[in-house]
Amino acid sequence: MKNAIQNAGFKLKKVAGKAAFVSTALLGSTTVAMASESGTDYASQAFAEMQSQGSSMIGEAWPILTLIMGALVGMKLFKKFTNRAT
Repeated sequence: MKNAIQNAGFKLKKVAGKAAFVSTALLGSTTVAMASESGTDYASQAFAEMQSQGSSMIGEAWPILTLIMGALVGMKLFKKFTNRAT
């Protein structure tokens, strides 16, 4: 019984290793085929689009950040003045 379990485990590892090798080889070959297929650089276009979106989001966040920082400074000054007044 022990030998049967060990043999089954060995065969499973052997099949899993072959499957991993085949899937890696297929993935590598499709990546090379896709890279050589088109002349456009989609990665740089995607990063340029992400950069423009990030810049617009930062531009929209500045008024909110200014409001929050102003409120924090105002609360700090209010606390300071009320402690000195009493």
